[in-house]
Amino acid sequence: RFLPFAREGLDGARAVLVGSRHTAESLWAALGDPALRARTRLGPPGVDVAAFAPRPLAEAGAGVDRLVDRLARMPQPAAPAGSAFARDPKAAARALARLRIGEDRLVVFVGKLIVAKGVDLLLAAWPLVLERVGAARLVVVGFGAYGDACRKLVAMLCAGDLSAVRELARAGRSLEGGEGGGLAYLQAFLDGLEADAGRRAAYVRAARRLEDRVVFAGRLEHHELAELLPACEALVVPSTFPEAFGMVAAEAAAAGVWPVSAEHSGLAEVSRALGAGVPPSAREWLSFSLGPDAVSDLAERVLGWLTAPEAVREPAREALAKTARERYSWEGVAGSVIAAAQGHLDALPAP
Repeated sequence: RFLPFAREGLDGARAVLVGSRHTAESLWAALGDPALRARTRLGPPGVDVAAFAPRPLAEAGAGVDRLVDRLARMPQPAAPAGSAFARDPKAAARALARLRIGEDRLVVFVGKLIVAKGVDLLLAAWPLVLERVGAARLVVVGFGAYGDACRKLVAMLCAGDLSAVRELARAGRSLEGGEGGGLAYLQAFLDGLEADAGRRAAYVRAARRLEDRVVFAGRLEHHELAELLPACEALVVPSTFPEAFGMVAAEAAAAGVWPVSAEHSGLAEVSRALGAGVPPSAREWLSFSLGPDAVSDLAERVLGWLTAPEAVREPAREALAKTARERYSWEGVAGSVIAAAQGHLDALPAP
């Protein structure tokens, strides 16, 4: 029903800016206008590179302390009963106060707690990470209808109840209130464990520590996330559904935090852009493929970064932040919009 209005808006445009090739292809398919391709250019969203910037460890730790203090002093905001946007700032403060900056090897997930964001893959991968990096701690930032199921998944893994985990994987999307549909990647991982008794036993041993090594922080505001990210070593974007752009990965990169993203749609485009500037030996840690080995592959990418020598990690962090500043700063975005408005299409990259 909106197609006529989309056509009306695009007909008089000198240029059409899209955040990614993935978005461009969706646009071209929806509009069905071959001439539109010639006017389409890349114009990705922007990152506040002043707020999302690398910080020394002591400064990052102080930022988290300030955030915890602010959250602890906040009154409980009024929200309609059952609102998905309701949050308990004091509970968030208690969760973040558990972090030990300088001791924990922090990895963060930021996103809606829904099946499409693939958070189950990351939670299932965490025992594999703990097997080799015992100090690793996962911080889950987000809210949504799948939140209760995520907490149950952690409890089941912690109890070593893989049969219950399998039932949860079968229930899949029904646990967030939608139609049924199993979690295929999680089920494939469980099948692999079932076939290897030694691997399964090691996994269950590591999973017993999940209650201590996974922190659910709830929803954080954008400026609050800017305080937390610099204290983390990596961020994971395990979405199983196509994404127009990997904004949270770009923000992490600007803060010098290693982003590990699923290798598809706009996420893969951001990973490739960031990977162009990092040492070749580190590029494979930026993305993982969805498939039967998704859980294990995700864990391997996180472990690759966490166990890499500092001689590799430091220049890679610097390269990430540099690329993010050059490609995704608000100044760069403004320049793209101005060039598009003036009809200077040759100055803009094609998607």
